[in-house]
Amino acid sequence: MLDYGIDRLVGEQEVYSLLQIYTELFEKFGVKPTSLHTWRIEGRLYQEMLAAYRAAGDKASKVNFAWLCQHEKIFDPNYDPSHIYDVKEDQWHMRAWRGIGGSPSLRWADVRETVARWPEYKQTCYHFYNTILGGGGPSIQSFGPWLQFGFCAFEDTTPAPVQVLYLCLLNLCTFDEFSQAYRTSTLISLMDRKGLKEMRLAMPQAHEFEAVLSESPGNISTIWWLKSYALLTKSNLHLTVLIPYGFGNCRDRAEFRQLMQFYNTHFREGKVPPFELQKAAEHDRIFDYISKHPSVKIANSEKRFLSRVLQTHNREIFGGSSVSTKTQWQQLDKMVPVMMLYLTSPMYKWSMQRS
Repeated sequence: MLDYGIDRLVGEQEVYSLLQIYTELFEKFGVKPTSLHTWRIEGRLYQEMLAAYRAAGDKASKVNFAWLCQHEKIFDPNYDPSHIYDVKEDQWHMRAWRGIGGSPSLRWADVRETVARWPEYKQTCYHFYNTILGGGGPSIQSFGPWLQFGFCAFEDTTPAPVQVLYLCLLNLCTFDEFSQAYRTSTLISLMDRKGLKEMRLAMPQAHEFEAVLSESPGNISTIWWLKSYALLTKSNLHLTVLIPYGFGNCRDRAEFRQLMQFYNTHFREGKVPPFELQKAAEHDRIFDYISKHPSVKIANSEKRFLSRVLQTHNREIFGGSSVSTKTQWQQLDKMVPVMMLYLTSPMYKWSMQRS
């Protein structure tokens, strides 16, 4: 969120003021989320935001415009935001407590004991409130919430449009409404009931976002786990998720890293929609699909490697057709012990020596 200025702010009111500006850009000025992303990539975000406010004239909030004019430094990549970490830990954690309407007179120690007695889903939502109100949303390093609340669906790992969408939702619903919608996989319905459907559909990757939330938190598609692993330099690998994407065919750690780097590049460049990649995996056509995709260029030196490791057997695992995420996970969980036994067997070592 540094590139959008939010992580360079101190205090809830400052963060709220900037998010109000983004909301006005989207809803009143008609700025598309994709345009905002382009401005950021090209290094002209602040200048374009100012231009949008000037072009809006009397339609623009004078308060928001004045605030924007006074905070140019937060869009400067050389501006040092380290002072934000001087905020006391208890003040940081109390953001969510105040955000859900909790008593401001309680100390953080008391709030922590209260929250610890809640069901896990409710605790997850509470901590999510904290990240939205305090820093704009979960980072990919916290890949649990990053996956569960749909941030994984966007090409940008810290997408401003969905952060604004969630902030609006949190202001329109109660904490109980939010946590129950999360538990029952109905956050999309809650957003639409609160009048946020148009904003939601205007986001890039809106379809993918809806697909993730329609099954989260009970089921997260394997493709999103793969994305989180590929983009993180360090993570606790879950062997199950790697099976459909060719990692079982890697002969050593070097090949494993090479394949992971291939997926890292794929997800960073965003040339192939994730669900299309997953569909190709389900039908054992990953290499065929990617090698023929007009936006993907594969070096000749890499084609032989990829053509071998991407020869999967997922139709046998998934029954020959696309099935539910839940069924896929059940099938994959059954395969892991078998795969582990094979990889540690003399037969596997013998086959590797012969190949």
